[in-house]
Amino acid sequence: MRGRGKSKLEARVSISDLARMYDRRNAGKSPSHRYKNGDLPVGRGSLNKNFTVSQGDTRLARLKARASGIRYALQTEAIDRRKTRELEQVLKNLELAIRGMEQSLKES
Repeated sequence: MRGRGKSKLEARVSISDLARMYDRRNAGKSPSHRYKNGDLPVGRGSLNKNFTVSQGDTRLARLKARASGIRYALQTEAIDRRKTRELEQVLKNLELAIRGMEQSLKES
């Protein structure tokens, strides 16, 4: 006999899982790993620690794709009210970030 709570599968679905599901369903393959030929860095010391996040077209495209995946999940998936509110808040924040990045790209 099952309890009234969520099943374990429903409890483990995250936003990144939904975005990955959307990417696989609509874009074919998911993006490949950045170390294609097995050239992994030897240790953490070999990674560049003084880096800046570029706010270019690539990052903007990734944010738009993630927002699109969340919109898709909100329309098609049967999600409980709490998860829906969480996804809507994340979508709102993504849309604000997208607008800000588009504005900063126009200025530069």
